[in-house]
Amino acid sequence: MTKNHLKTIALSDWDLTLYSGFMLKSWTEYLVSEGLFDNSISQSINILFNDYNNHNIGYINLCNILALMYANGLKGREKKDIYKAADDFIVTDIIRVYEFSIKMVSLLKKLEIPVFVLSGAPIEPLIAYSKKIGFQIISGLEVTADSDNIYTGKIMINPGLPEVKAEIINDISKKNKVIIAFGDSISDIPLLNIAQKGIWISSSLTSKLHLSNTNIKTYTPEELNENIETIIYNLDIGV
Repeated sequence: MTKNHLKTIALSDWDLTLYSGFMLKSWTEYLVSEGLFDNSISQSINILFNDYNNHNIGYINLCNILALMYANGLKGREKKDIYKAADDFIVTDIIRVYEFSIKMVSLLKKLEIPVFVLSGAPIEPLIAYSKKIGFQIISGLEVTADSDNIYTGKIMINPGLPEVKAEIINDISKKNKVIIAFGDSISDIPLLNIAQKGIWISSSLTSKLHLSNTNIKTYTPEELNENIETIIYNLDIGV
């Protein structure tokens, strides 16, 4: 595919980027309340997040261990029950989605630029949110299921890991022109680097990073709430 025929898209992470926290935490707590997830595993997940916030564990280890815990917590559950729970979960959880996120998807849709999300967040609520907000999903944390659609407890894919996300992004860059991208973690650097304009989300929970790419600009969620319309309409879509 030649450069002139590349599809123009927007690309984004989810957790701490479009969503104000780690969705796996609130999602598994919800599943516990519905009797669909082991409470002891959910408590261990909360402890792990506390360790990460206190800098006792690194990002890559966090992604690895969380995925294993999530897969173990879903083991033996029916996929249809978890997907039904995801639809119900987002009804109240949507308050955790940043205001600019919904506005950004809407603005880009008017410009006929689809927004794709690539994240280590669980695929089930990501799909529910994609239908609600209007973005598309490239990949999320996914657990395998057997022929009866029962979760096996094994991980199918974990895009939260930098090497997994980088491989997916490399493939995306061959087929698409990424006009704008949003991210917050070290695994999002390749995502931001391939974009015409990269948006680094800075908050109290995101890692501090010195970015050498001048096409990447840092904004807080609050700043994006105020400025996302200007940012979108200043994109050089014709390039």
